[in-house]
Amino acid sequence: MGHWINDGGRPQDPIPRYLAAILTKALCLTNPLTPADLGFKEPVLTQLGATPEEAHAYALTATTTDLRPGDIEDLDLVVHQFGALYSTKALGELWGEVDRCRKRAHSLLTHHRHTLREGRELTRLAGMLSVILAWIAHDLGEDELTRAYCDDAWAQGIEAEALDVCAWSEDVRCTHALYAGRPYDALAAATRGLSVAPAGNRVALRLTAQLARLNARLKNRSAFTDVMAQVRTHSDRLPLHRSGLFDLDAAVLASYEASSLIWLGDHREAVVAAEVAIGHYRAMPQPQLAPTRLAIAQLDLALAHTALGIPEQAVSAAREALGGGRIVDSVRRRSEHLEYRLRLRYPELRAVRDFGEELRDQLSRDVLAPPRPA
Repeated sequence: MGHWINDGGRPQDPIPRYLAAILTKALCLTNPLTPADLGFKEPVLTQLGATPEEAHAYALTATTTDLRPGDIEDLDLVVHQFGALYSTKALGELWGEVDRCRKRAHSLLTHHRHTLREGRELTRLAGMLSVILAWIAHDLGEDELTRAYCDDAWAQGIEAEALDVCAWSEDVRCTHALYAGRPYDALAAATRGLSVAPAGNRVALRLTAQLARLNARLKNRSAFTDVMAQVRTHSDRLPLHRSGLFDLDAAVLASYEASSLIWLGDHREAVVAAEVAIGHYRAMPQPQLAPTRLAIAQLDLALAHTALGIPEQAVSAAREALGGGRIVDSVRRRSEHLEYRLRLRYPELRAVRDFGEELRDQLSRDVLAPPRPA
């Protein structure tokens, strides 16, 4: 306090009043001290009846934060890591890690003072973490949990004015609805996501690719052809593989095309597209880096072989798909559909009956059922 008095410095309000109150109590004075008693000058009122200290207090309030250096950067880093390494971790382990980070983001938002800019960035990251949790819930077959985290990601994206987060949430919702047999719900999600996807952002291209395969699923060949042509104009700029959760690559595009061609009945072309996707996935620097996507492409190949009258090759491709060690809900659904198509067309074939028994045994074992989130 001495250097303020001696050097002419003026601490900002309310520090002089706090000091006066503290000294009054410490000295047990009957008459309370004032800032002037301590040598502080009274705030000078301008002709407008305001003080510079008042404006300084506004600025101080706007920039005051309890966040530590690195709090936001750490969350940003883990979002990128989870997105890039999603397929390399067991789903139960991944859920625990992402859930802890989501709770951390919630705590920083609700229990720590932060600036408006920090709050917006924390909200954006909270939304992206909820997108990842929605993907895990989808892979685990948790319908209500998937939709709940998609809803949360959308809400966080709106509040953060980060519409790419909203679009990514609809990408999950679209995929989940498609594999759950609700193509019109999937179409609504893709359309909603595209309505907010920022121009030039990769999520817009990914949702456009989703829209193409949804038109194929709904047997709208002309719309599929038109939309897929739009996507292909950007395909030369796509990586071959390893794009992670928040991107699109040539392997995913080929896989989408294989599924689409099967729905449209173009099974020979579907074989070609599925084999292209499988080749991309197998060429990854680390084996089985995208085991779920590889399994889906192999099951699409099996479905095409089934329709073309080559059940032995279909069973062989299906066994490869189920040997990948990551039997998520979409793989289970697709493999059960394949088994149904095989049994319908080739009920007397021994290889088909054996595959059906193997599939039912495999899917009933707990070791292949991913652990549920806590």
